[in-house]
Amino acid sequence: LDGCNRINDMVKHAAQMGMPALAMTDHGVMYGAVQFYDACMKHGVKPLIGCEVYVAQRGMLDKEAGKDNRPYHFTLLAKDREGYSNLCQLVSAGGLEGYYYKPRVDRAMLEKHSKGLVALSGCLRGEVNAALLDGNPKDARRRLGELRDIFRDDLYVELMDHGIEEQRVTNIELIKMARDMNMKLVATNDAHYMTRDDANIQDVLVCVQTGKLLSDTNRMKFFAPEFYIKSYEEMARSFGELPDALSNTLLVAEKIDLNMDYESVHLPVFPCPDGMTSEEYLRKLCRDGLIWRFNSDNPSQQIMDRMQVEMDVIVPKGFADYFLLVWDFINYARSQDIPVGPGRGSAAGSLVAFLLGITNINPLDHDLLFERFLNPERTELPDIDTDFCVERRGEVIQYVRNKFGRDKVAQIITFGRMKARAAIRDVARVLDVPLAKVDKVAKAVPEGPQVYLKDALDSPEFKRMMDEDPEVNNVVEMALRVEGMARNAGIHAAGVIVCSQPLAKLVPLQKMNGDEIVVQYDMNDSTKVGMVKMDFLGLRNLTVIKDCLKIIKEYRGIDVDVEHLEPFQDPGTYQLLSDADTNGVFQLESDGMKRYLKQLKPDKFSDIVAFLALYRPGPLQGGVVDDFIRRRHGRGGEVTYPHERLEPILKDTYGFFLYQEQVMLTANVLAGYTLAMADGLRKAMGKKKMDVMEKHRKIFTEGAVERGVDKKLAGDIFETMEKFAAYGFNKSHSAAYAVVSYQTAYLKANYRTEYMAALMTSVLSSIEKVSFFIKECNQSGIAVLPPDVNESRVGFSVSDKGIRWGMGAVRNVGVAAVEAIIESREKDGPFKDLSDLCHRIDLRLCNKRTLEGLIKAGGMDSFGENRATLLSAVDACADAGQRAAKEALSGQFGLFDDAGSTQASFADLCPKRLSEFPKRQLLEMEREMLGVYLSDSPLSEVRDTMKQHATHRIAMLNGLESGVQLSIAGLVSSSRKIITRFKTPMVFLQFEDETGTTEVTIRPATYDKCAALLQDGALLLVRGRTEIRQARRDADDDGADAPQEQVKVTAEEILCLQSLAAAKNGKAKLKLPGVHIRVQMFQSDFMPQLRDILLRHRGDQEVYLHLVSPQGETVMHLAETFNVRDTNELKSGVRRLLGQEAIWEEAS
Repeated sequence: LDGCNRINDMVKHAAQMGMPALAMTDHGVMYGAVQFYDACMKHGVKPLIGCEVYVAQRGMLDKEAGKDNRPYHFTLLAKDREGYSNLCQLVSAGGLEGYYYKPRVDRAMLEKHSKGLVALSGCLRGEVNAALLDGNPKDARRRLGELRDIFRDDLYVELMDHGIEEQRVTNIELIKMARDMNMKLVATNDAHYMTRDDANIQDVLVCVQTGKLLSDTNRMKFFAPEFYIKSYEEMARSFGELPDALSNTLLVAEKIDLNMDYESVHLPVFPCPDGMTSEEYLRKLCRDGLIWRFNSDNPSQQIMDRMQVEMDVIVPKGFADYFLLVWDFINYARSQDIPVGPGRGSAAGSLVAFLLGITNINPLDHDLLFERFLNPERTELPDIDTDFCVERRGEVIQYVRNKFGRDKVAQIITFGRMKARAAIRDVARVLDVPLAKVDKVAKAVPEGPQVYLKDALDSPEFKRMMDEDPEVNNVVEMALRVEGMARNAGIHAAGVIVCSQPLAKLVPLQKMNGDEIVVQYDMNDSTKVGMVKMDFLGLRNLTVIKDCLKIIKEYRGIDVDVEHLEPFQDPGTYQLLSDADTNGVFQLESDGMKRYLKQLKPDKFSDIVAFLALYRPGPLQGGVVDDFIRRRHGRGGEVTYPHERLEPILKDTYGFFLYQEQVMLTANVLAGYTLAMADGLRKAMGKKKMDVMEKHRKIFTEGAVERGVDKKLAGDIFETMEKFAAYGFNKSHSAAYAVVSYQTAYLKANYRTEYMAALMTSVLSSIEKVSFFIKECNQSGIAVLPPDVNESRVGFSVSDKGIRWGMGAVRNVGVAAVEAIIESREKDGPFKDLSDLCHRIDLRLCNKRTLEGLIKAGGMDSFGENRATLLSAVDACADAGQRAAKEALSGQFGLFDDAGSTQASFADLCPKRLSEFPKRQLLEMEREMLGVYLSDSPLSEVRDTMKQHATHRIAMLNGLESGVQLSIAGLVSSSRKIITRFKTPMVFLQFEDETGTTEVTIRPATYDKCAALLQDGALLLVRGRTEIRQARRDADDDGADAPQEQVKVTAEEILCLQSLAAAKNGKAKLKLPGVHIRVQMFQSDFMPQLRDILLRHRGDQEVYLHLVSPQGETVMHLAETFNVRDTNELKSGVRRLLGQEAIWEEAS
């Protein structure tokens, strides 16, 4: 966000100013080079592609703090393709090898890659200017001479004037040096924004990036509003006495003649065995595939004809290597038992892909068209995307790296942009606009992926807010100017580039997320310069299927083959879908999906295919889904077809045009189109190319009339297809994904317990999702059991009693520790007690912290000892186990002992048995180790009170409007406190009940009344109102049905649930064993001192605070952290602080 130029607008502006050429030189990167080149070609401006590289003060591999963190700036421009290649290699070297705060190169690297480059001596941060500013003109001259030795006549002495005093000082010396050394001057101007008026926008963007307020005087700020594209006249005013410095800019531009290579495709040649060509090897694999798929090398004429049609397109176009490359890494994945999806996108329409095992759905069985994927008129490479198990996707990418070379394989960058609502919120934060006002404005912007701020300007409500409030108007005006700008960079979720030669010669590279090598051009720009892109997607559901099959094998001893479930006719699966029992079923688990599934009641595979294509914004908004369901059940009148010849094409969709393939087949059957021509029609309709569609209308109508179709009917059918284009979907993709939907539904319907175990293992990183699925298990009568060292595995597993929690899902327990426990258990049988466990496992892998975590989670309850006793014995048992291990290692034993007698029994090591912890403390331990309350919930003790006082359960919040008054009851799972700009405290609670979690905002006025209640684990009743805010989305959410916003709650009153229960039942009836402390309202200032007293007397007795105010008394149960030992010292401390009657003890 350092610069706020939009590339197209910047180039257009330069063209309007009559500039023949324009240079773009971002700091250390070349992100926008391709888009800049295209914009220049479009507007008739010569593109000067370059980079302001960072040059290390010493070597680029030197990375010493304090010495190497301030590199010099140095500007390079590519003269030709050789120069472009050298520039890419320099930028790549900086990003891959020289990165230290910045991507840096050094002199040696510059010398190695100097050919084809024009160099400018640099800005104030350049090494020549740096020497001058240090008062060392002799050193500056030496440095300039060394650079001239590298770049010779292509080095220019750069002058700038942005109204900065240091530039005026250095310019005098630079001019003198250039004259003395017979070097050419060139006058330039850094343009971080387009016009002088844009300076404030750039300032706002800098504040957004640095998290500062615009009003903050102590922040990064440009010196003067001079960093814009200046006209010749403006430059002449600064450098009029140096006409050669101005004219030399044209000299530099004339030197440059770079034509980007958009013709070459850098597809690797596949290494075929036995000297075969790519075509020969592909044909051999297809023949092998016929036998594999159909048990015959000539199964039917239809199949042989289809294979030949496809090969007649693939081979002449030179795509054989591409198919072999994809086949190879998918074949590797299958050979390593890495789950691979059945197909994705239009590639599922290829029989060749099916024969090779690239896809796993027969296109002939589902009327999928090859021409939707490839046809003779298509010039670009095929685009085959593949889903892999999310846990092992990286292994496949690593295989490709190893096969083709690490320097020829990289992932692709992607840029996060400032979207409409985010732009408003970011600008408003920088301008310090009140949050309530910002929320109201942001919410007035429509939702959706292709929604822009200009769409909101059509809203009367939005315009009224702008007209009535100058502050709002200012925010919106600025947001309009920053909307859509790149805000950050990340790695594309799936894109991988495989190249025939080292990538750095063709495109700039960098590292991200550690050591991942990434191309600096986005997906479209990479393809444009000839990169071969493939999508390796990680699909969590494939991992769930793999884990489920493994659990079924372990528990039931049977192998379930989900790869061969065709013809997809399992009654239980369709019953599950009809009941909308689809939590955890691929693509079918959203509330909206469930609602329509109950109405649709699918009973065949084509229903699932159609439903996945239907459930999207276009068909939903157009009412097509409702009409489809009515026809499906015969309630929409008789199913009719526009023409009798279309019945076979539209039968599965009850007369509706639903798939793009149906348009293609209609054009083929009715109007005589080839399928390749029909794909052109499909594209024209999808992209609404009106001129092309008019040509097709004529061709379609005439072709249909020639084949006996009434002219008016032909026109009507064309118009129907035209309307369809608003929601038509790729049937190949829908059919392939329907296979995964069916597989997951089949497993859930027939192996529910195993499936739920696999599902929970897959979402371990989201405690909210684990909790959700635990509740579903409970509702289904499946018990979720705590971990057990004698039964658990790494992930969730299945036993006769239910689903057993995985030890790997316990906090502080690593996979190595779990594997050590399992290995010992399987070798020598179950563990008898804690001492036995400590003597049998490697305690270097399973340390005391791990043992404590397992005990707290209930993982050793099967030993028959309570958790208090087990925790007290950890040190003794672990120490004994370590001693025994050392003795065994050294071969030394006691003088009269035999080899097995060093193991002390648990009774010997722990002769004293302790009383068990209170129930609430046990639950808190579970929550600490597992992330959830498993055996019970603290809310169980106040469940009746919750029902009495709460108006809504948290699961009911979604769908509510903003401003709804309500009461919710639950517990505080975590809290975050901030100090507002008015120096008042404000708190955000993560608040949960047994149905879900939400965020509760406690503003300063409310906080003052309830501060003492806001403890983690507190059981509270929150009265307040709903507030709608931007949702955070999980990384693995595809976003298809996810809400853009979430309903949260702003608290107006907070009460203690236990106090409400006590008030209802009478104090005598509610037993609260533990230490009780009474705090009067006027004593609230003493809370910090009371906290210190409690923490100094930690123990195992629970503490209850009685907060007394004019409204009554509130009892609050403090978190486990504040449990105490009831000693005389504790009582004396509390009484000195709060009075003689302030503390007492209640027995159970």
